[in-house]
Amino acid sequence: FDPVNSSLFYRIFRGFNDILLQEFIAMLDKVLNIAHESHHRLASELVTGMVCGSKLWRHAKVRKVQEWLEKRLTDTFLELTPEVEKNWGTALATIFGSCEPRTIAWLVEMLFRLARRPTEISTQIKTRLYLLQSGLNQVGFHYCWNVIWIA
Repeated sequence: FDPVNSSLFYRIFRGFNDILLQEFIAMLDKVLNIAHESHHRLASELVTGMVCGSKLWRHAKVRKVQEWLEKRLTDTFLELTPEVEKNWGTALATIFGSCEPRTIAWLVEMLFRLARRPTEISTQIKTRLYLLQSGLNQVGFHYCWNVIWIA
């Protein structure tokens, strides 16, 4: 995972809104279907830039991207290999560290659904928990401390 590439995609989506979205979605569809490490590295950088760069878009546009990503990422995360899990873990940590937790609730729910999904393969269990832990370690719950202390 290269944060410079992720930053490039972030700036494209932040600056150009959803003008280039269909081109990047087509590219992302291709690279997610290939189980090679370099393709997954590109996909993780692209998804990070897409999620972080779209946080200032209108809700209808963001919701469409979230629904599309949720389907693709669920399928991708179910079949991750140990070689590519670090790229996705870093991508999730970057997303969770730079976005408001309430705006990425869909991603948290998706990761919990994946972690709860039954499987007998220990590497899949480890990968799913690693992805969940990678994201949740970066979430800052400081915005709700006042509510907790007052209650």
